[in-house]
Order: sequence, then structure tokens, then C-alpha cells
Amino acid sequence: MVSRQNERQRMLSPYTVLDLSMGTEIIGARILGDLGANVISIEPPSGSAVRRMAPFYKSDPHRERSLWWWAYAAGRRSITLDITSVQGKVLMRKLVTSADFLFESFSPGYLSTLDLGYQALSLLNPGLIMVSMTPFGQTGPYMTYSGPDIVGMATGGFMHLTGDPDRP
Repeated sequence: MVSRQNERQRMLSPYTVLDLSMGTEIIGARILGDLGANVISIEPPSGSAVRRMAPFYKSDPHRERSLWWWAYAAGRRSITLDITSVQGKVLMRKLVTSADFLFESFSPGYLSTLDLGYQALSLLNPGLIMVSMTPFGQTGPYMTYSGPDIVGMATGGFMHLTGDPDRP
């Protein structure tokens, strides 16, 4: 009999995910990792911004003690890579050739300016699935808009269900 844990590990175990996400968007790759995918977090030389997010274990603001990092980065391996350097771009392209997914949360078009956008990377790996997490997509009139929670709730229509009808 196969245990549920082994069943879950096998579901996505043949797949590799490269995660360039810069914030709490790392939860997307975490979900695939929970389903068995091999997740590799690619952090800038300064480390992921999530490592610096409070709260911290025992209130010690150390990059290895962020509870956000512990929760969302569990089950992955990490490397540091400066994708803005020539050598970093070469290594990134090499990693992409054997990846199945690439998650990123940069501003629209940023990776393309580094010649690491979908058009360039899909030439190296035509089967690559690239997941770009932005508030309003990669194109269109709102692509450069910020998207904190309140904006998402308002534009998604959820806010009309909150508050009282007799006041703002």
C-alpha cells in the first residue's frame, strides 16, 4: 500500500521549479514543492527579501530566523545568483535548460531587459512554463500599477461586500 506522503511526493516529483520571486509570492513555488516538485530558490546576492520579513524567531532579526521564510520557503533548496551580471545570466540560462517551471515577480518587462524574458528562455527550453506574478499582468494600461491587498480587493469587486451602507 502506498502512503499518502509518497503519493504526494510522486505527483510532481519529475518536475523542477526555479523560483525568482522576490516577496511573499514564493508561496506559489512552495505549493508545487508540497506536491513533490524540486524547487530551487534563486536569490540575489543579498538574499531573498522574505528572509528580512518580521516576525522573527525569538524576536532576533536575523536572515535565518524569519518566520515568513521558514513558512513559505520550506522544502526548497536555495542558491544565490546575480542575474544582472554576465556570469549570472549564463548560469541562469544553463539552469533554465533543465527546468520545467520558472516563477518570477519582477516588474513587467524587467527580465526581458536582461535578455532573460520568456521569449529568450523559451528558445533554450521550449517546454518551459513561466509564471509571472504581477498585480495587473505583463501588458496593458495598468501593467505598472502597484497591487497591495486593498487594491486587489477593490478591483476584484470584493470590497463592495465590506463596510456599512450608511457610511464610507
